[in-house]
Amino acid sequence: MDRRWKGFALVGVVLAYSWISTATVRADQVVLYPSDAEGGANAVRILSGGATTNYVLQDIVSVYHRGGNDQNSLILFDLSSLPAGKKITTATLTLMHDTAIYPTGDNFEDTQVFRVAKPWVQWQVTWNRASGYRTSNGVPWDQPGGDFVGIQGLTDGSDPYADAVLGLDDNSPGIFPFPIDVTALVNEWYTGTSPNYGMLVTGLEGNGLHFHADRGDDPTLYPTLTIVYQ
Repeated sequence: MDRRWKGFALVGVVLAYSWISTATVRADQVVLYPSDAEGGANAVRILSGGATTNYVLQDIVSVYHRGGNDQNSLILFDLSSLPAGKKITTATLTLMHDTAIYPTGDNFEDTQVFRVAKPWVQWQVTWNRASGYRTSNGVPWDQPGGDFVGIQGLTDGSDPYADAVLGLDDNSPGIFPFPIDVTALVNEWYTGTSPNYGMLVTGLEGNGLHFHADRGDDPTLYPTLTIVYQ
């Protein structure tokens, strides 16, 4: 009788210890918006059809690529609020596609995310220049439409850090949240493997998505970066 009771007690201790160990491992989460010390607007689109124009005053980011009309978007999130020494488990970019901006979908063509390879200034950036579009000494992109790098270090657009399909044709009116897994890219920034110049969001030919930026009256429509870490 005594031996059986002692065995039960030992099992109980092991189970209790296992439960306590599991309970102490929990994840924290932070939701970031594209902002900086200058008051935000770190989400801006650049257009091939307006290669020398800055569109920061428009509350739009887009990945429109149809018939030679190409639109990419640059989005920068400040990660300084994340505590050091953590493990990032997931990072999700969420964009809000709204057909009231422009009534097209992605037609099941990819939206892709790359790492921006050069600093840019949101109030000055254009399709042709990363900054200084109104000055003679502005900084041009090495390639029009934004300098970017893929997850394997390529610059030809063949290796995005993330790609996803919203799956809407041009007759799908409404507002649609579009989550994209960008964990690999955010981990590079967090660990210092790559400098954080933001992400370039683009699309394949036939894609026509338009999203809200971060200048409107409704923050629930802003781009967000949701990071879960332990």
